Amino acid sequence: MGTGMDELLAQARFCAERGQLARGAEICAAGLKEHGPQVGLLEALADYLTRLGFKHAAVEKLYQLHTLQPDRVDVQGRLARLALEAGRPDVAAPLIGDFPATLQALADSHAPTLRFGYAYLLYFRLRYREAAAEFRKLLSTEDWAIWSHSMAGLCHYRQGELEPALRHFEQGLKRLNHANLFEYRELYFNKACVLYVHGHLLATLTSLQRLYAIDPAYPQVGEWITEVKIRLRGGDDGPRQGASARPRPRPPSLVFAHTTPFELRRLRRQRGH
Repeated sequence: MGTGMDELLAQARFCAERGQLARGAEICAAGLKEHGPQVGLLEALADYLTRLGFKHAAVEKLYQLHTLQPDRVDVQGRLARLALEAGRPDVAAPLIGDFPATLQALADSHAPTLRFGYAYLLYFRLRYREAAAEFRKLLSTEDWAIWSHSMAGLCHYRQGELEPALRHFEQGLKRLNHANLFEYRELYFNKACVLYVHGHLLATLTSLQRLYAIDPAYPQVGEWITEVKIRLRGGDDGPRQGASARPRPRPPSLVFAHTTPFELRRLRRQRGH
């Protein structure tokens, strides 16, 4: 690590020790922008963001740190715990392992975010029937109803239950505020995948076209629409051999498109600027 970065870290720590966490975070963020991903800066920034209450952004920085140092058990533990608290069980699931104490603590929690994390971990461990039951308990919650419909639908799909799966996707779409683009796309994607796998090509095309109207840049959607149209014109009414190459339903992916990013302006407002 060069002298410049040492100085940046020292400045950030100096500010943080005096309670100026937002300023410390700004210094770390500026250093990362200038020097690229660096262990010390990422670790410090994740700490400051967590203490400031920006959990989603802290998860993102900790995940970057984890990719740089995948063998650090302390980082894995911090990332898993914070990801669950931030409502990102997709990040936590591969890190937690099958620890009964962790699962039991989540199962006993009354916090909807942690309950969703518990249901997701059941899904991740292929315990689909139990997971579906847990997701259904969250359908009355404001923050997790849409994701719970999506995940419950996937649980039914994994058990070969087409109608309940589609019913959950449809109910989620009816409840969804279209302004929440990420969740809207995911529901249509999952619905199209389930329909395609079961050979309902015309209904698949309808879902894909609606997805394309929302987001033409959604991965593979244009190519997939073309393929389904070709098969419909050819009179093929079911998935051909090799159809597994098409996108399949999946839980929310480990991307950060739907997290709250680190926003310098918010930190400046917090500091009264």
